[in-house]
Amino acid sequence: MSKMGKIINIPKSKFITLSNEMYDDINIFDPDKIIKCAELLSPSDIYEIMRSMNTGTFAYMFDYVPFNKKADKHGSYLDRAFLKAGETNGNDMGERLVRQVGHLDGWDKNEIQYSGNGIEFRGGCERLIDKLGYPEDLLNKNNINIGIWSVNPEFRWCNLDIQTKKDNNEKYSEKEKQKEKDKQKAKWIEGELCYQHINIHGKLPPLNEKDPSKCKSYTQVRPLNPNIRPIQVKVG
Repeated sequence: MSKMGKIINIPKSKFITLSNEMYDDINIFDPDKIIKCAELLSPSDIYEIMRSMNTGTFAYMFDYVPFNKKADKHGSYLDRAFLKAGETNGNDMGERLVRQVGHLDGWDKNEIQYSGNGIEFRGGCERLIDKLGYPEDLLNKNNINIGIWSVNPEFRWCNLDIQTKKDNNEKYSEKEKQKEKDKQKAKWIEGELCYQHINIHGKLPPLNEKDPSKCKSYTQVRPLNPNIRPIQVKVG
């Protein structure tokens, strides 16, 4: 995603402060990796990218590229550039992303996604076009980037209280407990991305119908973080 700040009423300073309550571990404008769908020959290329990152648990944000580049008389389209935040549930290696972008236009006909899995992303984009006036090229994969935020064991804020027993009263093994922690971390990152979007634009990304920042994985951690500082983003 573009490292642009909101450029409406930009102050003379080259930096703007997004919030004094955002975590410096996660920045909506600074993902660990940007997957540019325009550079992919096949949706399955995402698997190779995620394997190279060695992460199967992560959060992501779909981004409509042209709105990060164009400006109108009011200043910026950035408030509509971010489309949807999401997270993976462990050992995903990009499968959710492959299913969603596979339904977009622009792929070779041999790479078209025929499974119904992930079709809701395309349906959401179609609603943005029909109801909110987004350009029709929103459906073209060449206009979509995907920001990736990996689950990082060194996150300073992560102190999740993971239960020690499963629902059937069996104990988690250490491996299972770590996997569960990673899943909860991914949910936390998704919640933080949406929290920052709300903080900046006053609303959720348009394709997030539910607010991930309201889930327990997010709310039980955010008030406890001692390492909060203002995030400044370079503009121009």
